[in-house]
Amino acid sequence: MKPAADLTNKQNPPDFPHRKSAEPPQASALQVRAMYDFSAEDADELNFHAGDIIEVLDQSDRFWWKGVLRGRTGLFPVNYTNPV
Repeated sequence: MKPAADLTNKQNPPDFPHRKSAEPPQASALQVRAMYDFSAEDADELNFHAGDIIEVLDQSDRFWWKGVLRGRTGLFPVNYTNPV
């Protein structure tokens, strides 16, 4: 039989805290208001009118952002809009 001192030194390591499953960060929906009308020249651009509210999806380009308006996704010129 082992001495009691040997048994107390062989404790199990503490449990690691449970990690939450990785969830994508919640994007805050940035919206912009069109200040002018814009007629798309390419198929990947958005048509919009002054006063339209565009939900911004991607701001990685300095001049052209990707957004969605009335269910259509496309690029639009940032300088035609102001943040809501």
